[in-house]
Amino acid sequence: MKKVLFAVVLIVIILVITAGYKKQYQASTVEGAENKFVIEKQYVNVVYDSDIQDFVIQEIQKGIASMPVDVIKGFVNEGWKVSIVKEIERDEDIYPMSAVGETDYEAATVTIQAEPLPPGVANVFLIRTVHEMSHFADYFYGNLTDKDEWVKLYEDNKDKYVEYEYSGVDFVGDSAAAAKYATSDKYEMFACAMKDYILHVEYLKKSYPDLYGYFKQLLA
Repeated sequence: MKKVLFAVVLIVIILVITAGYKKQYQASTVEGAENKFVIEKQYVNVVYDSDIQDFVIQEIQKGIASMPVDVIKGFVNEGWKVSIVKEIERDEDIYPMSAVGETDYEAATVTIQAEPLPPGVANVFLIRTVHEMSHFADYFYGNLTDKDEWVKLYEDNKDKYVEYEYSGVDFVGDSAAAAKYATSDKYEMFACAMKDYILHVEYLKKSYPDLYGYFKQLLA
């Protein structure tokens, strides 16, 4: 009996240790709990409430794991965290469009909105996460969007760039505004284009070879 019990305990210990090195989030039922995503052996701080749906958390985890390893390490080493909330509150006079993600450099926090669930776009929380993490990458690599090379790329592409999710689709009203958001300024185009490089590299390579070449060199 003791041998059987010892074997069971040993198996449990091995499973726990192994799980620590898989790309899995650590679930919690504590409101506002700080958790850890173990990604590339880096412990990424994540804060979310217990009523955030599991598939949202899993997609956000995949988004973080999609980023270059040095960006993930920088995110951890500089003390940043991910916050998952039901809704981001913004000043509508300053930000007329509703926000679904936010990168706060002073608070060292990337915030992802979990609700309402948007229709029609697959992997939307993965996309949101890679977009916001790309804002961090801009900062982490030395504020690339303020450098001449990116400013020129923005000027060359701001009237023609369309991110993958909106390519080949005619939009009106709010959807049209959302589609144009990618080129609203040099910062947003960087985040959208880097997101396309990470998630839809062939689209970027075929449609915008200069942007593709920039990110290929950056992330080599």
